Amino acid sequence: MKLISKLTLSAALIGVVVFQSGCGLIDGMLGGVSNAIGLTDTATVISKTAQIRTSYAVVAADLLEVKRGEQLEVLDQMEFEKVLWYRVRANDDTNTEGWIEAQHVITSEVLDKSRKLAEESGGPGAAGGRTAEGGVEPEAVAGDVHG
Repeated sequence: MKLISKLTLSAALIGVVVFQSGCGLIDGMLGGVSNAIGLTDTATVISKTAQIRTSYAVVAADLLEVKRGEQLEVLDQMEFEKVLWYRVRANDDTNTEGWIEAQHVITSEVLDKSRKLAEESGGPGAAGGRTAEGGVEPEAVAGDVHG
């Protein structure tokens, strides 16, 4: 009976995470759920600078400025008004948690998929220094000149 209760609770938690609304209060109350069931990822800041904010609302306050190359822990994600946001934890002295717009970061999942695609296609210059349009890659020209 206890196993059934645990499975029911797990299914309910997963359902809540998948269908949670855009309400900041619900996000705050349930924010740890996705982390507790192992839905974490890391992200690297790709913008020169970006702000971690208190929420994804237009009037949200800035909590922390992060710089290109900094690593963040992704705790959750939310699409709000057709814009994807990640709830993140910074690696600063206070482990600041807040929201960052997805355009400012690349997740390790996306980066890993990109690397895999590059390896499968043979990486840059896999077509003998030719681009898909038939042009010549700059590296191929430099290689021929300095060859």
